[in-house]
Amino acid sequence: MGCILTTFLLIVAPCNSQAQSVVPMENVGTSMSSSIFLAAKLSSSVFFQDFALEYYRKADNCKQIGYVPSKNRTIKITDALWTACQIKPEVGTWVPYKGAPGPEWRPYYMFTLMMTESGGKSHNTSKPKEKTYGFCCVSITEARGVCYVHHMACPKYDADIVEKLQNDLSWAATIALRAWESYAGECKGDIMAGLMCYKYGTAKYATLLDNYHGNIKACEQYGYFMRKLDTVRCAITQMGFYDGCLCFNGDNI
Repeated sequence: MGCILTTFLLIVAPCNSQAQSVVPMENVGTSMSSSIFLAAKLSSSVFFQDFALEYYRKADNCKQIGYVPSKNRTIKITDALWTACQIKPEVGTWVPYKGAPGPEWRPYYMFTLMMTESGGKSHNTSKPKEKTYGFCCVSITEARGVCYVHHMACPKYDADIVEKLQNDLSWAATIALRAWESYAGECKGDIMAGLMCYKYGTAKYATLLDNYHGNIKACEQYGYFMRKLDTVRCAITQMGFYDGCLCFNGDNI
């Protein structure tokens, strides 16, 4: 299905098969337990919502972000992300193996994606000239492609797609997740390679990967995302236990 999306996007350069595996979930400041207790927490929508609310509160207290959504918007964002992530994953993606995240991490990876794109706003704050829309920063062409591949209803006109991406949080989250996983499907299920395609476009990512001799970790956006993900992982382990800025050391967003 991912190949259809790329064809629809009129991008012919595929993700380089040399893309590296997902970075191991270790060395993140605070050791992440793989216990049943943690898995149960990650599988709770209530915990996810509480995490997001506390994350923004701590980030604000630690002066690490310039925009803090209202409690109501944060709840709507988490509801949208959680609902989107209940959809069955694209075949071959989010397959649990050593060093890779399982499907229970999808909402937290989507939250991290949002934080590296819009920070929770309805548009891209890191690259405002980029023509992407909604809190997950999806292009019009990507939205049309996902709708075509997955038989989703899509507005006819570009302006209406933009409006829907910015105002219909659930639809925007679903489109973003589907696009990410479609790209990952083209990259042999590697979600981080898929993410780089999402952020750079497949053609630019293939060029970067060639320039970096197949080292995905050399891509700027890879490091940017992983630093934010480290903060998210740390914040999860510190839920209810720590009220300082430990998890935000080195976090420049």
